[in-house]
Amino acid sequence: MLRQLFARPTKRAIQAGGTVLLAGAMVCGSVPAYSLGVLKPRQVTPIVQPNEPAVTCNDRAIYEYKYLPNAYVTYSRKIIYDWAECIGLISEYQKYQLIEENTVISRGQFVEYLYRLSGSPEVKNLPAQSPYGDIKTDDPRFPVVMWARQRGITWGWSDGNFHYDAPANETTTVIMAYRLAGSPAVKLPDMNPPNEEEPWTKRNPNLPYGSELHRAYVWLKYTGAGSDKKYTGFHESVRYHDVASMDSEGRRVSQWTFQATYEQAFEVLRMADTRGAF
Repeated sequence: MLRQLFARPTKRAIQAGGTVLLAGAMVCGSVPAYSLGVLKPRQVTPIVQPNEPAVTCNDRAIYEYKYLPNAYVTYSRKIIYDWAECIGLISEYQKYQLIEENTVISRGQFVEYLYRLSGSPEVKNLPAQSPYGDIKTDDPRFPVVMWARQRGITWGWSDGNFHYDAPANETTTVIMAYRLAGSPAVKLPDMNPPNEEEPWTKRNPNLPYGSELHRAYVWLKYTGAGSDKKYTGFHESVRYHDVASMDSEGRRVSQWTFQATYEQAFEVLRMADTRGAF
């Protein structure tokens, strides 16, 4: 009997006993779990359902806006920049720079973003002479501006120049995205609904009812119509309602000439993406 008690233990017995002691030590907290190689989780492959769609950058943005706390104003600004990084328009470093500065975007930069989101297509049938006085045929930007011209997005200014580096207005970004999408038909809201105290021309100065710009804003910001209408934007970086503010003397001042920041431009692009523009 004693010989059996004091006999040399087998290798299996040592392993079994060690496992028990180690488990006890882990329970008592003397051995951290993360120090044990055997406790690393195994790599597994998720079960993917047939025809399961990929999660898009817009899916992520909408999820964060809907389900994460305090997703309003400041946080929604971050979501917009996260979308721009996710889709490949900016790097992470550029994202933090732009969040900090929120500078004005140029006309040319916005056209470049439209071009890149469209897949950077090869531009064919380039003319031997540029239609723009400030963009020559050997300018690396020439194919991009000609792509925008061929797609009917913009034809430059009336002075014969493109003004690539000129600040873009908010209206410019909206109408360019609308034209890229093919200027789809929209159902406009009533011009003067019964619940409005003021006529359209006073509520929305410098925005003719039914104009291209009006249709562009309706297309960009809303899906559906009537009771089924859904707002597609995160916050008021893209204005539609209340586009006129009061000055110190109580007169309405149009806000349609505001210059577009990168934040506003990215939100226009994101919303256009949800509408199938790219």
